[in-house]
Amino acid sequence: LDLPPMSLASTWRYAPIKGSNTRGAQIDLLFDRQDDAITICEIKYSDKPFVITKDYFEVLNRKLSVFKEQTRSKKQFLISFVATHGLLNNQYAKELVSSTVTIDDLFYE
Repeated sequence: LDLPPMSLASTWRYAPIKGSNTRGAQIDLLFDRQDDAITICEIKYSDKPFVITKDYFEVLNRKLSVFKEQTRSKKQFLISFVATHGLLNNQYAKELVSSTVTIDDLFYE
């Protein structure tokens, strides 16, 4: 993920008030970095490379939009994936994802 030292790891969730017309969102893992960026991680298990479809691309953009709106952060946002076997390199992955970590990256040198 190429994280700078002292990056703070956390999760994030927004649940709107009942009856509200806003949408909720959950972020699996994020790293608030000291270089004015936030790395937002999606964690996916799959027995083959994970595919970001058009629908899932829209879900990710909505999550990012809700996060920006609710936190009012002015930092740069980087989307990273932690996916068992990586990502299928399609147009949606190219447009949205800045880095990918696989199971081999986590457990093997």
